[in-house]
Amino acid sequence: MSISELIVELQHADGPDRKLDVEIATMLGYERRAVTVKTGAGKDQTKKLWFHPKRNGTVQIPKYTENIDVARKLAATIVPRCSAGFTWGTSFATAKINQGRTVMGATPALALCIAALSAKYVQEK
Repeated sequence: MSISELIVELQHADGPDRKLDVEIATMLGYERRAVTVKTGAGKDQTKKLWFHPKRNGTVQIPKYTENIDVARKLAATIVPRCSAGFTWGTSFATAKINQGRTVMGATPALALCIAALSAKYVQEK
């Protein structure tokens, strides 16, 4: 999925979405690999596990679309030393990073994800 397609998907999300979390992680370099694991029964089992691009070992995909702190860390990863802010009301939230445009999302975490990925999109142009 392209960054612009992901931004649109996030804009249409009405709440946390693990599929979108996986898409964000993949864009950041997370990889899913098949790993053979020994079981107690003496048989090998193949599992697909996630790996972080800069850490050793397996990881869980962060809950970018659910957790405000995780979404804030996403913004700081994409735009180091950024200033970010968000507001929320009863039916939507807004977010802005540095001098970028103000974006809307269903929740503060979604709005921060949209703002961060929008900043990345502008950087790549």
